[in-house]
Amino acid sequence: MTREPGIRTVLRRNGDWWGIKEGRAPGNVTEVTYSQVSADATRTAALLSGEVDFVLDPPPQDLRRMEEGKTVKVVRGQENRVVFFGFDQNRDELLYSSVKGRNPFKDVRVRTAVYQAIDIEAIRTRIMRNASLPTGGITPSILASNPDAEKRLPYDPRARSNCWPRPAIRTAST
Repeated sequence: MTREPGIRTVLRRNGDWWGIKEGRAPGNVTEVTYSQVSADATRTAALLSGEVDFVLDPPPQDLRRMEEGKTVKVVRGQENRVVFFGFDQNRDELLYSSVKGRNPFKDVRVRTAVYQAIDIEAIRTRIMRNASLPTGGITPSILASNPDAEKRLPYDPRARSNCWPRPAIRTAST
């Protein structure tokens, strides 16, 4: 095995492994090289050109182009990952904020307003290019799905008016 952190990891088949000696590993792969390619465009180009054989989690914006090509097979499936915001709702004052002497996230109305101000459908369709499934919670329910747990409150950018005072509007007088 060779490892260069952030660059590549090379794994070689161990001929002394007991499974090989017993004939239980008839595969033809003798070496695998994992290369870190951080830039989405570079990673996609390497796959489409045949420079690399496999890409894990290709960028959503490139999926259609990959699927339309003749050289790449895209395999889609649900994964056990949820991206979420966590709010510091325990402290009486936020540590890293210009808000002093209080913590707005202790108020459920503030947390709800932030939640409802996120246009989850826009994220799903525009950013993730339909390659994601919105969820109502932070625990994935892939195996024992509970439809009620998957329900979300509706997107409502005006929800903030229920918990924050409207800003004063200064007008110029003539």
